[in-house]
Amino acid sequence: MNAKRTTRMSRRCWHNALAGVCGFILAFCLGTGIVRAAWREVFTQDAAARRAFQTAVQDFRNGEYELAEQQFRTLLPADRIEDEEVVALFVAKCLLGRKLYTRADEWLGGCRDKYAAGRYADMFFYLSGHAAYLTKKPLRAAQLYLEAYRASQDEHLRELTLTSLEPLFARWLDDTRLSGLAKEVPEGPVGAALHYYLGLRRERQERFGPAEKDYQEVMREGRNTRFSAMAQERLAKLRRTRNISTRIGLLCPATGTLVEFGEQMRRAAALAAEAWRKNTGGSVEIVTEDTRGNPLDASTAARRVIDQGVAAVVGPLTSESAIAAANVVACAELVQVLPVASQSGLTALSDRLYQLSYVPERIGESLARFLVDSLGDSTLTILAPDDAYGRAVGEAFQKAALGHGADVFQVQYYQRGQTDFSVELMRVKKVILRERYDSTVFISAVGDTMDEQSVPVRLGGIFLPGDAEDLINILPQIRFFNIFARVLGTDGLSDREHLAPVAEYLDGGLFASAEHHPADDKQWGRFLSAWNKRYRDEPTLVAARTYDAVTLAASLVAGQWPPAPKAGDSTAIFDGVSGTIKFSPERVNISVELYGYQGGRVVPAGSLPPFRPNPEGP
Repeated sequence: MNAKRTTRMSRRCWHNALAGVCGFILAFCLGTGIVRAAWREVFTQDAAARRAFQTAVQDFRNGEYELAEQQFRTLLPADRIEDEEVVALFVAKCLLGRKLYTRADEWLGGCRDKYAAGRYADMFFYLSGHAAYLTKKPLRAAQLYLEAYRASQDEHLRELTLTSLEPLFARWLDDTRLSGLAKEVPEGPVGAALHYYLGLRRERQERFGPAEKDYQEVMREGRNTRFSAMAQERLAKLRRTRNISTRIGLLCPATGTLVEFGEQMRRAAALAAEAWRKNTGGSVEIVTEDTRGNPLDASTAARRVIDQGVAAVVGPLTSESAIAAANVVACAELVQVLPVASQSGLTALSDRLYQLSYVPERIGESLARFLVDSLGDSTLTILAPDDAYGRAVGEAFQKAALGHGADVFQVQYYQRGQTDFSVELMRVKKVILRERYDSTVFISAVGDTMDEQSVPVRLGGIFLPGDAEDLINILPQIRFFNIFARVLGTDGLSDREHLAPVAEYLDGGLFASAEHHPADDKQWGRFLSAWNKRYRDEPTLVAARTYDAVTLAASLVAGQWPPAPKAGDSTAIFDGVSGTIKFSPERVNISVELYGYQGGRVVPAGSLPPFRPNPEGP
């Protein structure tokens, strides 16, 4: 792991870990009978001190940590109470609650020395482990947790300590420190946990012999623990698949409302694994887990595929599920490839996460830049669906167009499923008439007064990022209201089959699409032929992107990709069946393909002439 990657991952996963750690602190501190029992013993002789303590505890429970700390400190030193150890313990909790981790560490260090033989010695070590953990000292945290484990006779505290040690074993301790720590841990559940995670690391490094020994040690030390059962499963699979195949986890909706897309993903993954064997001689095994189309199940599905020893993960389908799964996969240090999830910022979750779909903002920016700079269309309007995608791509288009010197007269949003767009179109038209023609009365060529609906207006372009069902209704209404403009769109505008009834309005149109494939695209042709032969139907974009995702994941695991970067080029290109994918340094596809309609045919965007609407304006 390089230093840059370690730094970025640390910020993210430490942040995620802190909430869990603090939760354990509060749950344990407030939920045990130990504190309540000590409370009765400490304040039997001083009613005022007992009331002060009760007030401080209530403030602590209410999250008023600073006020609670002040109250607890009034009870120290112990001239008013018989045993100050419990009060000192609560001061430490308050400091942790206030996120003053360095001060908490110093305070707890003094408590460990002062109360070394006290009833809370195990708790002081345990909370000291939290303070070290939260100040990013993983080895120190592990050592303190181990001291707490050795010192405690409380099974609940021991379970919490083991839970706190697991992320350190799994991620935060490097191989050298983890191997060194293996000599210090006591036999039993803690030793079993350490050897299990050490075995996982060695297995992923293809050090299969040492991994097998670690799993055997887990089964010896951790009988009747969950680690023993997991190690037994890993050992059996390791012996079956050792040096034979690369396992790739596929996270897809096998049940639920998105099952149709999940089936496309499953079929594409199987086809990609078969092609990998034919093309490379290697073997890919697809391990499928059901996300059920929701984030919570996606997270648990990610954990299940990781426990099955996969080398990489493909999916999930949606951006929401991808966010949940990515946090799990990132902490396992595995490659993850998202076929169609398109939300901006997803790859910030992991330095091994790749996003094959370009983000909506990239689509809007690419269209606007080409339209203004290459085609010279600089008077624009936007009519987009009122959802996350529509607003993201519409706002990006508007921002880019304005940045390139265009005039964007009006931005209108509509509800999905809407069929009447008269209100939105007339709003657009009224703004154009007022701003472009500076008039409220319009006279026809023969001298008659014209109403606003009848007045023809000309624009460089109208951006319509809706789907084909929306466009079938919108395009005739644009012409009905005498608005003449180049039609701009995304994948919806590429659907020639569904748009056949409104084909007369498409000429000169410009669109960004990952679904359109030129006739000379040989990669797509081979994929289409293989898919038709195997499944007897047509593949979707989801299928094509999943096929590419599995191929890319296998290439990354095998070290066959990315290629050595060219001088001065920070991008990497992957030629897939879904098209040429050009990754930015953030591992997001930035290759947006632009096409247009000319004479009823789809042509490269560069072939489009300037748009010349026939009607003359008022």
